[in-house]
Amino acid sequence: EILEEQLREDPQKHEYIKGIRNSGKGLLGLINDILDLSKIEAGKLDINYEPINPFAIIEEIRQIFLVKTSEKKLEFQIHVDAGLPRSLLFDETRMRQVLFNLIGNAIKFTNEGGVTVNVKSEDCNEEQSHVDVSIEVIDTGIGIPEKELQLIFEPFRQKDGQSTRKYGGTGLGLSITQRLVGIMGGVLEVSSTPGKGSTFTVNLPGIQVAA
Repeated sequence: EILEEQLREDPQKHEYIKGIRNSGKGLLGLINDILDLSKIEAGKLDINYEPINPFAIIEEIRQIFLVKTSEKKLEFQIHVDAGLPRSLLFDETRMRQVLFNLIGNAIKFTNEGGVTVNVKSEDCNEEQSHVDVSIEVIDTGIGIPEKELQLIFEPFRQKDGQSTRKYGGTGLGLSITQRLVGIMGGVLEVSSTPGKGSTFTVNLPGIQVAA
């Protein structure tokens, strides 16, 4: 990054440096994914529950992905249930990781139309001390054939015929996301129509409302 700043006046060298930086980011992402997968499989991944403001995380996600969707000229909408508590006891890092993976994938595989995120909550007891939260990530992208809907959650597996050169990726994101959701006591579901888009739904029951 320092070299990139210094070599802006030389377009050719700037492109070389940009390639090195992007490759470095790709390798770092792969290493982090493999480490996460290894921790999960070894049962060593800890979930750190602390009071978080879900609205703050959602707004941060909105700002980050607005840039990517603008570049691809996609619509990007986030709808949040007004009844969602302002403070939940949750692992902020893992929640952010799940959202990044699902929304990032939706944008990556969508070239026309857009991506919609729906966040819903419902009280699951009379004291209103716990809520069920569901997050839908809906895209109008390339879709997934029905026979491959479960295969995409296997480590290092990607949709058959998917161009690694065009889309990149390692086939670890969805596997890690599904396992993270499971560790947090939830379920990740998917429905899809090839050529029309996909919907990934995270259901997280009984999340404690922070005082």
